[in-house]
Amino acid sequence: MRSLLLCTAALGICCATSRPAEQRETAHAAPDPVRSSPTTTAVEAAAEFALTTYVDESIRTQGLVCVELEGGEDPGKVLDRLSPLASRLAVGRNDCLGRSEPSAILSIGPSQVAGDRARVDVGVVLGSAGMLELERRQGSWVVVRATSPWISLR
Repeated sequence: MRSLLLCTAALGICCATSRPAEQRETAHAAPDPVRSSPTTTAVEAAAEFALTTYVDESIRTQGLVCVELEGGEDPGKVLDRLSPLASRLAVGRNDCLGRSEPSAILSIGPSQVAGDRARVDVGVVLGSAGMLELERRQGSWVVVRATSPWISLR
């Protein structure tokens, strides 16, 4: 009887902590830890990673990228960090709506920081998205893992 209880408890723990197959397949480590130049916030590092990973290069070089920030981040600081990576940037999604030229709306969620670790949800509206895990290493935030959600931003 005791063995049956132990087996049932172990099976229950395994089932409770396992993830569905689609989540196991989408979780992956960032290709190489992406070390940004010294950043002051995890959101800036996440925005830099998201811009170069989820926004097409043609839009970054020839179109308009509208950056939509949630949380208390300073939009000016974030755009300053992203300006070398894109030809034209705007704050909020309104400048990208109804345009005939190529554009993308990059959505950056608030950071969830716990010590030297953080999580930030990022993505392109009607495009790719991810939940980024970051670590602070030697004063810089580094993306160490990107997990793709099973739904897209709308």
